[in-house]
Amino acid sequence: MTPITKSRIHLHSPCANIVTAFNITPAPTTESIERAIRAAALRHGSMSSRVFQNEDGSAFFDDTRTEGYKIFAAELEGEFDWMVVAAEEERGEFDVENGELARFFILEGSEMTQLVIVSHHLCGDEQSQLQLAADILDELEGEKAASKIPVVEQDLGEITAEVKLPNMMGMMINMMNKRWTKAGRFFPRSSFSMMFERAWQSRSTDIVSAVLNVDITEKLLNLCEQNGVSLAGAVSAAVAMASGETEDVSVNIDMRPEGFSGMANHAASVTVTVSPEADFWISARNFQGELNAKTSDPSARFFLTKFVGEIDNRLIDASYYCTYGGFPDPIARQVTELLGFDKSKNILLADLGEFAPKTGKYRAEGIKMLPPLAPNGKYSVGITRQNGEISIVMQFIDDGDGDMARDIFDDAVMILMDEALRG
Repeated sequence: MTPITKSRIHLHSPCANIVTAFNITPAPTTESIERAIRAAALRHGSMSSRVFQNEDGSAFFDDTRTEGYKIFAAELEGEFDWMVVAAEEERGEFDVENGELARFFILEGSEMTQLVIVSHHLCGDEQSQLQLAADILDELEGEKAASKIPVVEQDLGEITAEVKLPNMMGMMINMMNKRWTKAGRFFPRSSFSMMFERAWQSRSTDIVSAVLNVDITEKLLNLCEQNGVSLAGAVSAAVAMASGETEDVSVNIDMRPEGFSGMANHAASVTVTVSPEADFWISARNFQGELNAKTSDPSARFFLTKFVGEIDNRLIDASYYCTYGGFPDPIARQVTELLGFDKSKNILLADLGEFAPKTGKYRAEGIKMLPPLAPNGKYSVGITRQNGEISIVMQFIDDGDGDMARDIFDDAVMILMDEALRG
């Protein structure tokens, strides 16, 4: 069995779904897609693993070759069907103990098929899901996927060896851990199922998306290059300009080893501040400067990983239970506040780069990626590129201010388009 360490924080989160959707033309048969999914899934150890948790909070992958994932087929009614699937599946808890870490939805149309992949974050990060999508397309074309890659879990101690927490923070975490250990509390699986259900009784989200055409994309990417700014920097600046507020953006950084093509959680996360400026590109460059500084410094790049890794796993679980299940424990409440679960103020952003699967008989088009909207986030933003176009998807908490979030998204997209056309 493989210990779950770096990914352990995702185990009981009620907001851990990663969604990828794309269209396949011409429409293949349902049977051929199912065969391709099963063949591709065989390559990845996390797709055939069950998850176990001990009373001490430790958790493990057990690669049992269990086909725990599920495949569904339905009629395609419109190009935005994937959004409906994503929204509905958030409310369906994964049965990770029996190996259910992913669900596949084959939406059949007369001229194209839309494939929607919904996976639990334990199964792998956003980049991993794109790898799985590419493997499915390879199998559909008749290309045999590469040999199986077992479950991979990064060594928490190794990747955070250079990170030093402030003394006071370290002392506070040790004190909380000791108090929690002394209390000896343990939540059975049924408690978290109840917490999951309760979370979605009071939580509501919505999704918006936009595609920048080839001309806009080319101009925008050229301007990003001229200003030394990543696409993530431009999008973050656009959101800040649209909201008119200083925003905290948690950016996913892909740290997977070169040549690795499996499914795993290799991403790190750094939080960067972006403020609206009179000049859009000043805002974007300021963001990029802070992002570059943090990603080049291992102590900053893995600070959050180190911080979370020092907290007792059972206390992490209790913080979810406190946030969504009404658990009134004061220690759990303190951890909830430290993790920002009580604020939901960050923008969670993942730029997945170019999706360029091999083409043959079939074409994959219209790629969409939606990262999880974790408890500390007010928006999650997924950016992908394909066939010269940029896709931007945003999920947000719809607690009565949904119209404001939609307006901010629309305005941010318009700002990007205006900047591109202005040159």
